[in-house]
Amino acid sequence: MSLYEGAVKKPIMTSLCFLAVVIFGLFSLSKLPIDLYPDIDTNTIMVMTAYPGASASDIENNVTRPLENTLNAVSNLKHITSRSSENMSLITLEFEFGNDIDVLTNDVRDKLDMVSSQLPDDVENPIIFKFSTDMIPIVLLSVQANESQAALYKILDDRVVNPLARIPGVGTVSISGAPQREIQVYCDPNKLEAYNLSIETISSIIGAENKNIPGGNFDIGSETYALRVEGEFDEAFSLKPVAARLGELLGMSVRFVADPFAGLDIRPGEVALCENVRFLKGEKKDNPELAAKLAGLGDVYVMDAFGAAHRAHASTEGAIRAAKTAVAGPLLLAEMEAATQVLEHPKRPLYAIVGGSKVSTKLTVLENLLRNVDGLIVGGGIANTFMLASGMDMGNSLVEEELVPDARRLMELAAARGVKLPLPSDVVVAPGLDQPEKAEVKKAGEVKPGDCVLDIAEGSVQEYAAMLSDAGTIVWNGPLGAFETKPFDQGSRGVAAVLAASPAYTLVCGGDSIAAVESFGLGDRMDYLSTGGGAFMEVLEGKVLPSVAALADRIRS
Repeated sequence: MSLYEGAVKKPIMTSLCFLAVVIFGLFSLSKLPIDLYPDIDTNTIMVMTAYPGASASDIENNVTRPLENTLNAVSNLKHITSRSSENMSLITLEFEFGNDIDVLTNDVRDKLDMVSSQLPDDVENPIIFKFSTDMIPIVLLSVQANESQAALYKILDDRVVNPLARIPGVGTVSISGAPQREIQVYCDPNKLEAYNLSIETISSIIGAENKNIPGGNFDIGSETYALRVEGEFDEAFSLKPVAARLGELLGMSVRFVADPFAGLDIRPGEVALCENVRFLKGEKKDNPELAAKLAGLGDVYVMDAFGAAHRAHASTEGAIRAAKTAVAGPLLLAEMEAATQVLEHPKRPLYAIVGGSKVSTKLTVLENLLRNVDGLIVGGGIANTFMLASGMDMGNSLVEEELVPDARRLMELAAARGVKLPLPSDVVVAPGLDQPEKAEVKKAGEVKPGDCVLDIAEGSVQEYAAMLSDAGTIVWNGPLGAFETKPFDQGSRGVAAVLAASPAYTLVCGGDSIAAVESFGLGDRMDYLSTGGGAFMEVLEGKVLPSVAALADRIRS
C-alpha cells in the first residue's frame, strides 16, 4: 500500500500527523531567537592615528611602522595590514575567531601605550575601533534649513544631537553630509611653459602655503580656544591688538612688527612686539634655520613662556639652542620651582585634586601621582568613570566605559600603595547641563538612568575637607563639576574655600582651575597659580620639558 493510499484510507491518522507537525512548528518558532540587528562576534580591530600635515611617507616611517612593530606582539593575532596616507595611518588587526574582543582591545591599548612616547609630538592619540552590530545606524534623519552651515550645525547640535544622545540605549549620534567648500585653480598652459612650471609644482606650492593644522590651545578666562595655524595667516590670531594693550600697561608706545626678518631696528628704551610665531612655516617642526633666524633677532634670548615650554618648537627649544646667550625668565623659574617643591620636596602629607572630563587625557598624570602623593581626589567626568568602575550606575553621565579597566587598575594601585582615593558620596544630578532648574542632590549609589552627574554635593565636600585637614601640600588641576553653570559650581567652590583656608602650600594649575578660583574671588588666597596647564601637567607626569632640557644643556656646556 502506497503512502497516498494509506493517507486516504486512514484520514484520522493523517490528520493527527499534520496536527503534530503544526504543533512542533509553532513550538519551534516560539523558541527561535529573532533580532533585527543580532549581536555578531567580530574578530577585527582597527587603529586609526592622525598626524596632521604629514605626508604619506612621513606617516609610514614615523607612525605606521612603529605601531605595526609593537602591535605584532598582540596575542592571537591572525593577520595585520596597514595603509598610510596624508595625515592618517590606518592599521587593521584580524584575530582568530573565538577570542574575547574586549580582552583583545585592552591588549591593543596596552601595546599602544608602550609605543606612544616614540611617536612624533604632533601625532594625535591612536583611536581604537572594534566592529559590532551596535555601530550600524538605526535611524537616519535628513535636515535642511535656510541657515548657514555653521548655524545649521549649531541648531542640530543643541536641539537634536544632545537630546537624542541622552535617550537611554542610544550609543552615538553624529552629523554628516554637509557640503564641502572647494576652490578650483585653473592654470594657463602657455604661462606654465613660459615659466618652466608644472601642474605638480603649482599644486605643491599651494599645499605648502595653505596648511591649516592644530597649533595647540590657549586659555582666556574660563574659555579654552583652539589655535589652528601653519602657513596660513588668520587675522583673528594676530598679536597686533596685544601691542596696543601692552602699550597701555607699560605707559609707552609699543611698535608692532609684522615681519621681523625684514629688518628689526630697535632703539634704546624702545619696545617692539613681533607677530605670532605660529604663522611662521617650520615653527611647529622646530626647523633649525627658522630657530637660528629667531635667535639672531637679539643678543640675549630669554625663555619665559612656561605655557609653551613643553613644545619643541623653533621659537622655544630651537631658539634656545641657537642663541648666543639663552637664559630662563622669572616666570619659568618660578613655575619650575613650584613644580620642584611639589614633586621633589613637598611638605607632607601631599594631596592632589584632579578634575576634568576624561580619564584618557590624564591617565599618565594620575598614575604618576599615585606613586608620589598620600591622597588623590578625582572629580568631574574622571570621577564618573571611577564610580562606574566601582560598580555604581552613572545614568547618562559623561563616562569613558572603555577606560573602566584602567580606572580599576589605578584604584588597585592606590590601595597597594596605601594612597587615599575617595569617591564622591553624594552628587548633584540633572537631566542635562541645559536644565539646571531640575538639579537635585542624590547619594552616589542612587543615580537613575535619566540622570547626569554634573557636580559633587556638600557631603562629598565635607569629606574631602576632613581628608585635607592635615595636608602639608595640595595640588589642584581641573574643576570638580560644570562650574560655569550654576548650581553646578558649588562643589568646586566648596573645595576652593577649603584650599583657601588651609595652612598647606596650595598650588592651582590649569586654565579652568584658575578661572574657577578667580571667579570665586579666592585666587589671591592660593600660594601659587600656574600659568601653564599643559606644561605643568607634563611635569607632573614626570616628563622633562624640551625648553628646560635645552637650557640645562646650555648650562652644562
